[in-house]
Amino acid sequence: MSNQNVKDNSDMMFISTKFKDIYVPLDEILYFETSPQPHRLILNTSTDQFEFYGRLSEIEEKYDQLIRSHKSFLVNLSNAIELNKSNLSIKFINGCECYVSRRKIKKIQSVISRN
Repeated sequence: MSNQNVKDNSDMMFISTKFKDIYVPLDEILYFETSPQPHRLILNTSTDQFEFYGRLSEIEEKYDQLIRSHKSFLVNLSNAIELNKSNLSIKFINGCECYVSRRKIKKIQSVISRN
């Protein structure tokens, strides 16, 4: 991911897609997921979805509040309302869910318990 697709700001994330440039408040981000299209990510917010070129690892390095829950998901736990350990998923404030790998479940639990 080049620096022109995602830029850092203290409480906003700038994302450049094919058709528009978007500033997204970090507190509205639910999670990022990998797209079925190679080298693309999908940003899920409380109200919208955006697809853009990028890498989860680079976003994870820039934003401490985003936690890797699975090889294909990067989540904002401040917007999570439920961690389901039986079906290994996280539910968010808008009803969306994403996966949690078995290897990451303990880390997710410890982060949630600190908050």
